[in-house]
Amino acid sequence: MDRRKRTQDESNDDTKRQKLGDGSPAPSPADKIAQAKARIAALQQKAKAPSDSNNDLLARVRERKARAESGPSGASSWKQWQAKGRQQSPGAATTGGERDSNLSSSSSSSKDALANADALLAKIRERKAQAKGTKATGLNAPVHPLFLEKEKKSVETDEERQRKVDEFLRQGQEEEQDDNNPYFDPGLSGVRYESTLRRAKGLQFNPKGKYIEKAEELREQQRLEELKKQIEEQARLSQEQASIKIDIVAGEREYRPPTPPPIEWWDAELLGIGPDVELDTVSQETVGSVVESSINDLVQHPIPIQPPWEKNMPKVASLHMTKAETRRLRKNERAKRLKEQQDRIRLGLDPAPPPKIKPSNVMSVYANEAIKDPTLMEQKAKQAVAERKSKHEQDNQERKLTPEERWQKALSKIERDKSKGLYCAIFRIETLEDGKHKYIVNYNAMKFMFTGITIINPKFCLVIVEGGFLQVKKYSKMLMNRVQWTVPAPPRTEEEEAQPKPDLSSNKCTMVWLGELKTPNFKKWTVHTTETEQDAKDLLARNNAESYWVEARSCLESTS
Repeated sequence: MDRRKRTQDESNDDTKRQKLGDGSPAPSPADKIAQAKARIAALQQKAKAPSDSNNDLLARVRERKARAESGPSGASSWKQWQAKGRQQSPGAATTGGERDSNLSSSSSSSKDALANADALLAKIRERKAQAKGTKATGLNAPVHPLFLEKEKKSVETDEERQRKVDEFLRQGQEEEQDDNNPYFDPGLSGVRYESTLRRAKGLQFNPKGKYIEKAEELREQQRLEELKKQIEEQARLSQEQASIKIDIVAGEREYRPPTPPPIEWWDAELLGIGPDVELDTVSQETVGSVVESSINDLVQHPIPIQPPWEKNMPKVASLHMTKAETRRLRKNERAKRLKEQQDRIRLGLDPAPPPKIKPSNVMSVYANEAIKDPTLMEQKAKQAVAERKSKHEQDNQERKLTPEERWQKALSKIERDKSKGLYCAIFRIETLEDGKHKYIVNYNAMKFMFTGITIINPKFCLVIVEGGFLQVKKYSKMLMNRVQWTVPAPPRTEEEEAQPKPDLSSNKCTMVWLGELKTPNFKKWTVHTTETEQDAKDLLARNNAESYWVEARSCLESTS
């Protein structure tokens, strides 16, 4: 097997060599490894071997130095070597010629050349030592000495920088005026430097009373401004009063604010004024004299009044139960009652109830008798079912409330709502010519047991209702939302159909006011028709509600 495998490998190698384009045999993996090792060894030798250029340079430098030290001939050869090096670099040809002329003119040129050579040799040795100590790859590569010198020259001290800045700033002082330059400003010459200098200022004392005079001037100015504002405000108020139209119907001419009395009733006892004396006739001398004997150490405690908000406090809500919980509770209570009844029957306190006979359980209740006469037993079962039904209906009729009881229940509910607070609502309706609208307003007001009035006037109609909060709320929703004020009622007779229909296109209902009252203004519900506004106002004045008409009329004017 091994021989066959070797022959196959050799045949495969032959086929690989035949596949090459140039016809040369393909290298084996062992040959490739040997070639790679040879390359690595050559690179390592090259890295260890010293640079030939550096060695040649050192040899030439030593040779030139020895000739220069030996005598003048050596110095001249040294100069020739330097000139030769400068000729090789064309950029430094002129500088090298100047230096050769300087060396020939001065006697110390040879010493300078030797010093330069020593410095160059020292730099080369230092560079070589660095190259041996560190591997010159990446960031470890040493910096060339020429670059180090440039870096040292670029570093300047703070004093040199400040000196340059001062020289630049002083250039503004040395500028001369240029008459030909239209943009030159002679006033800005030297500003750049002078603005940076801080000049010493002497002490300057304020004269006595300087700031007091300023404060007085400010106060006087403020007083004049306030006086000006007061004059403007008075002028504005007088102009507004002149522009206000006096409402004769509302009686605004008769209105006059009451003058406060010189003394209040609670101070009468302290001044020794009796209850028969009118407070308006008290003189100023009496007002200024206080009777000290009327002052004591007693404290007057007012009569305690029940807080009015307690009646409006919400009741504690009962525990809400789900349907399943309610059903379970009812079942448990029924089982408890049944158990008590059974216990009383066992003890002989109550007679046993008759069996509940139905057509379905006749055979189980009347076993032998049902076999003898099943028709009779069936009739008995039907009779028992009819008796139970009649008894159930009779019990329901007995539990029903009579009309008087229902009326008393509704009345008690309304009174209970009124006890929480009396509310009043005022509605303005454009017209009540339609009989249906008039009926709805009056019928529902009497249904909710309201006290109030309906005034029908050619100008507009006024509806005032007084009652509990819930009833007023329902009545307001009905008038504002449910009633169609622009739709007339259909005629019910031929006479109504022959009469012209009123124009209800602009008819509407507006709530003028809704609020709580302390006491009711009306004793019952009434409906009145008036011809003029003054008649309507006089009618309301009897019930101390004349302001309602004025408010409704102003609401009409504002909406129109």
